[in-house]
Amino acid sequence: MREYSLRIKPCFVFTFIFMVYLIPQNLMAKETIQWLWFEQAPYFVGKNPRVGTGVVDELTRYFQEQLPDYEHQNVRVNTVRYDSMIKKDNVCVPVAWLSENEKQYLVHSRPHALEPPAGIYIHQSKQQEFGPRNSVLSLRALLADKSLTLGALRGMEYSNEADLLLAEYHERKNLMMIDAPMIEIDLHLLKMGRLDYLLGLPVQAKRIKSDEYLFYNVQEISAYVPMYAHCSNTPFGKKVIKVIDGLLTKQRLVKSIDYYERWYDGSDDFRSIFLDYIVHEGEHPFVADM
Repeated sequence: MREYSLRIKPCFVFTFIFMVYLIPQNLMAKETIQWLWFEQAPYFVGKNPRVGTGVVDELTRYFQEQLPDYEHQNVRVNTVRYDSMIKKDNVCVPVAWLSENEKQYLVHSRPHALEPPAGIYIHQSKQQEFGPRNSVLSLRALLADKSLTLGALRGMEYSNEADLLLAEYHERKNLMMIDAPMIEIDLHLLKMGRLDYLLGLPVQAKRIKSDEYLFYNVQEISAYVPMYAHCSNTPFGKKVIKVIDGLLTKQRLVKSIDYYERWYDGSDDFRSIFLDYIVHEGEHPFVADM
């Protein structure tokens, strides 16, 4: 009996050491943040935030560097996948506006970006049907014209008034709702003649470096939209947002204006509105949440 007991002692010692080694590893395992990103200038420009050249590609990398206690996973989404993913418990979105979905499922940071109003794109060959450059058009009047076909992204929110119009016309033949693998629209649909005009953001043609396309503002989309970082409305998400808010200093926000202006150089008001609303956190009559 004594001999058997002596033989198994080394096994107990080995097992004890092995368990002592494993337990701290399990206790120290990092939680993962799933960061949602989408192809849309000027926020994300490239194949992944790790290498992208967009202003929020860089900001995402900064957030991740300042959160070393977490693992970070970048998840590419379109509008449909975005709506599904934000219901998870460990999700953060580096930039998005504040609509009903975000209010329901996410907590948000202070606003850190500002998006000029969306509008419509046309191919320059169709200009005679839409009027002079810099005209402000009526989306309602355009939709009432059955000879012109509009394209819009399914699941995208443009403004309360515009969204109601799209819902009103969604079964008409002159409205095409597009299911796309990305959040940006494909302007080549205009060049190919499949559509006459497309709803989109004012920087889209600049991303593809083409002067073939003209952008018009529309009466139904008039406000600049503040953009926030968001995380899941859980203790996990609230903890991360607290860190993010501390990173969004006035100095960093001011520094970002120059980058945005490279894309929004057609907007004379952008800098002053950004400073008033985003940097100094004041009210502004031209700014409204989605």
